[in-house]
Amino acid sequence: KNKRIYVLICLLTSSTTRYLFLLSFCKPLFPARLMKKIVFLLMLLLSVASISAQETVPIAQFESEKYLDVLGSYQPVARFSVIYARRGDHNISQEVLDAGVYTLFYKLKDSGQYGMANISPTQQSLTYGLIYSVQQSTDQQDPIPTQIYTFEWDYQNTFDAAKGTYLVQFEMNNTGQGGTIAELRMTDTDADEVTVYKEATKDNFSVLPIK
Repeated sequence: KNKRIYVLICLLTSSTTRYLFLLSFCKPLFPARLMKKIVFLLMLLLSVASISAQETVPIAQFESEKYLDVLGSYQPVARFSVIYARRGDHNISQEVLDAGVYTLFYKLKDSGQYGMANISPTQQSLTYGLIYSVQQSTDQQDPIPTQIYTFEWDYQNTFDAAKGTYLVQFEMNNTGQGGTIAELRMTDTDADEVTVYKEATKDNFSVLPIK
């Protein structure tokens, strides 16, 4: 019992790195249903702290930055700040957090097509492109229903010549507490490598308006 209390205190008071490290030891201590609630609460706490630290410049101001001109004339649809990241088995959270990475869903004003971009305002660079074959479903088994979106993303980078296609799964939960948390899972069809972002926004989305 004391061990459980200690783990809970650590989870609520430690840094982001410690949160993620301790989660791996929590599963044997708690029932599966309780563990899911703890993870959900943790993501909510992380999202509040991370967004407060990162969202110092509004989307409208980012729109005027020259490095975003490659997107063309667009309307922002949703923006999610990245609070955790891994590529394959490698934790790249610190690198991504230092770069201030966020995911932007947008709609082109001229064609009405939808796109997605992973943007680093710190490095003034981005990975961007249009999305295709969007499918949406709902998982009702979680305490809060999960909206699941799958689509293809034809991407290219502004920081190098890389381009290709990712198969993307985007899972989103409206917390009901003044925000939305999400997981963005991107599979490179050429390298068969998976990159995962845990993300959050202060905005409330019951559905993501993309198609």
